[in-house]
Amino acid sequence: MKSFLYAFRNSVITVTGEFMFDLGIIGDGQLAKMLAEAKLAKGLSIAFLGKDFDGPCLGLGEHIVGDIYSSNDILTFAEQCKLCTFENEFIDFSALVNFEKSKFLPSANTLLTIGDKLSEKNLAQELGIAIGKFSLLEATEQITVPSVIKAIKGGYDGYGTFLIRNEKDKEFFLANMDAQKKYIIEDFVPLKRELAISFARSKKNDEFIFYPIVESIQKNGICIRVEFPAELTEKQKNIIEESCQLLANKIDYHGIMSVEFFECMNGEILYNECSPRPHNSAHYTMDAFNYSQFDLHLAAILGLDFPRLELLAEKAMMINLLGNLEEGESSAFPELLKGEFIHLYNKKQSRLGRKMGHLNVLGNDKNKMTERLNFIQKEVKL
Repeated sequence: MKSFLYAFRNSVITVTGEFMFDLGIIGDGQLAKMLAEAKLAKGLSIAFLGKDFDGPCLGLGEHIVGDIYSSNDILTFAEQCKLCTFENEFIDFSALVNFEKSKFLPSANTLLTIGDKLSEKNLAQELGIAIGKFSLLEATEQITVPSVIKAIKGGYDGYGTFLIRNEKDKEFFLANMDAQKKYIIEDFVPLKRELAISFARSKKNDEFIFYPIVESIQKNGICIRVEFPAELTEKQKNIIEESCQLLANKIDYHGIMSVEFFECMNGEILYNECSPRPHNSAHYTMDAFNYSQFDLHLAAILGLDFPRLELLAEKAMMINLLGNLEEGESSAFPELLKGEFIHLYNKKQSRLGRKMGHLNVLGNDKNKMTERLNFIQKEVKL
């Protein structure tokens, strides 16, 4: 592969050369890694923008060292690529909206529309999608017990989310809130379970393709397990899929998207939030289907026909392999896991709660699969 020459001026990249990449991925973490490894990525020339040049994406394409949160770096990087896609939605898209839509997919304008939780939830409400009560947090008097407070931007894996169960939790939030951030407050909703669905919408003809709905099991705001399939009524399934179509059509979304829903104790389905990118809740598709969520994302943004999905197992479960060591070098992977579908992210540093990989188990006996995963989660040290 032809190399670039790099020069850095005030942290802005200057790139010389005539090379043009088929796909530029803005980000260089595990999602970028798995996107570059997808079946439909074969034959594509790929470049990554990021700073972790010897991390997850090592050896999978050309690595351009730069800041994914710098509009200048993104725009310079994009000039070298036929098409760019984003690994996360926490970027400031306002400086990118004037670029032609064909350069960024999902488009910067689309991502700006749902770029914060308040805008996203307002849009869902405007579309008539059932959603719990929420509002912008503007005064401490609004904080009721119980409730949930979330940062409008930048929250993920439990970061930026505060469950207010009592006055002590309220005091903790007030002592630890970031005065530079805005928050929303939501009514606490007693849940039966959390659900997630992943789908893609194609730039070729706006066609939709859906994966089945899964149950997402959370702990401290982090998804620790996904179970497929989730048993639901046809009415519940239709509500979820129709809500996704309403949202994606309204914002003219192209690519893979995951949407999380709450199932209330009475069976009511409420919208929670969307992730406009490949998502943890669909990692099971890498082994449970012939084409993964990463393949569907590529098909959608490249304008390819969607492949026919084939289910390879009756049931599937995914667990995140979270760092459970104090910060330091990642340990060797244990022998006990060589029978499962293991996906490691090649992160050199481990820390408590950091996503170091995930593991998929396929089968037809939920009890045996659960027993096996419980054992693995107890024994693995990463």
